[in-house]
Amino acid sequence: MCETSSRVNSHYSLGDVFIVEHTAGHNETHLTPEDRLSLLLQVAHESHVTCNKDITVANVHDGFLWLHEQSHWLPHDKSHAVRIEVPRLHIMNRLPNLEKLDAVAFSTKIVPGSLLLAMARHFCHPDTEKGAHQVVEARLSDHMMDLIDMTLRSSVDLADFNDQRAWRRKRIREHIDRNLGDLTLTPQKIAEGHKISPRTLYQLFKDEPGAIAGWIATRRLEKAREALLDPYRQHISIADIARQHGFRNAAHFSRRFRSHFALSPRELRREGAKDDQH
Repeated sequence: MCETSSRVNSHYSLGDVFIVEHTAGHNETHLTPEDRLSLLLQVAHESHVTCNKDITVANVHDGFLWLHEQSHWLPHDKSHAVRIEVPRLHIMNRLPNLEKLDAVAFSTKIVPGSLLLAMARHFCHPDTEKGAHQVVEARLSDHMMDLIDMTLRSSVDLADFNDQRAWRRKRIREHIDRNLGDLTLTPQKIAEGHKISPRTLYQLFKDEPGAIAGWIATRRLEKAREALLDPYRQHISIADIARQHGFRNAAHFSRRFRSHFALSPRELRREGAKDDQH
């Protein structure tokens, strides 16, 4: 592991589980060893994470586990995130079918992901007493792994692994969600990245309105809508949200958004602000 960090708030070790919280921005190069896995839990603002040359924007309430890629965070002035590093075997012995996936995305806004984030941040809090008894730390480490297990299970339908078509479609959907801001995200590029033919890709999404291109466009609009309504992202301009979700300019974004949701991004944000006041 090679790691250089700035403005690290605190860290905590629970046996083989290592937790570190970064506040007020971070600039970390982190290469996860082959026998370890890292979970990223975003607390506030956003992180930029590069994995196999693809850049993922991790926003507040996002959690990610990369299974077969080395990753590192890119500098961000305001980012606040927690990283949990665990032995690879601890997860794969519990969930061996995860080997078929590149990554798992989950929410830290709802349980069990929210409990995982709260527990991790508790250990990193400056007032938390360090150096618990070895037996106690071992039990706490088991509880942390149980929470990680539940969080991952809640985000992946393991029954889909018995259906190759279903889990391949799930992997591609997760890949699309992680890369919505990439303007070069095309069906051809997705097919090449997953080592399948464009024809196979279109077959996987033939039941979606607009096929694969329609799925990408719909997910961009849906995720942009979530961002516009998120009270933690009210400081981000509509133009920036448009760019973060793969739209070349605000005007094009507004036209597509109004066509899909029957109101403009500005009108949606205004309505959302009224609801928050009540």
